[in-house]
Amino acid sequence: MDAILRAEEPKGALSFLTPDESDTKVKLEGISTMEHNRPGRTPNDSINSVQDVFDLVKSGDLCLREEGSNVSVFWNPEKLYKQAGSGTSVHDFVQGLKGGKNCIGYLPGQ
Repeated sequence: MDAILRAEEPKGALSFLTPDESDTKVKLEGISTMEHNRPGRTPNDSINSVQDVFDLVKSGDLCLREEGSNVSVFWNPEKLYKQAGSGTSVHDFVQGLKGGKNCIGYLPGQ
């Protein structure tokens, strides 16, 4: 079962941007070029062990947050932001915005 983010309203006026696609509906399946965070069936496509978690924390790809007796594990937002997929990274898209000409969610002429 695929997880999909879909824009319902306003019709045709809202789209989502991921490193792999930009549309009114996008699949939530990781980033195609990011090891351990992409769709696929090889061992490097997903996190498969506690050792993978430790290695990804050590490399800075994953972050840990302690909350009382719980520990949350999540992707380093900066790594996600700068990772290009089959399209551009969110970082590069934002860097291409020009004040007074466009903003996130609106590109004149498109």
